[in-house]
Amino acid sequence: GNDSASLCSGNSIGLIKGYETAFMYSWSTGSTASQIAVDSTQWYSVSVQDTLGCTAVDSMHVTIKGIGPTMVIGFDSVCKGDSTVFANNSFAIAPDSISGNGWTWNFGDGDTSLLKEPSHLYNIASKYVITLTAVTDSGCDNTIKDTVIVYALPTAEFSTNSSPTGCVNINYSYVDSSQVAI
Repeated sequence: GNDSASLCSGNSIGLIKGYETAFMYSWSTGSTASQIAVDSTQWYSVSVQDTLGCTAVDSMHVTIKGIGPTMVIGFDSVCKGDSTVFANNSFAIAPDSISGNGWTWNFGDGDTSLLKEPSHLYNIASKYVITLTAVTDSGCDNTIKDTVIVYALPTAEFSTNSSPTGCVNINYSYVDSSQVAI
């Protein structure tokens, strides 16, 4: 056909009609998969054969508009009551860039942020799956996921099994009932 699309490098193309009965694919790239990832501006074509032996050919011109950003994040696990600070060293491949509104953090507890390097205070000690999605100025995106651990606070407690009398130089025994939070 005369189809065309402006895509990001790494996006996939494939059939949207007739794929249900297709069983053999032959792409201009040499691939025999039902879909292919595109990485350069060019014409892509596919020859498809269905289970009845019928063959059809389609083609599409793909223009690569950009590349999804490279995602790099860092953070430390913290104790409940301390904020987690998120470092973001993600970057776009030149000549593309990521504008100030190109960041979306999901902290895994219902809260989000559009800042490049936010901090977040979790109210409950737990494990949280966080995601960062970055979108370049050309509209290409990428997402990274990781897990933040927020530790419960330990409980410090001790008692004595002796009755204090207030006398000097008397030894007392103490029982440590402290608990380490996990």
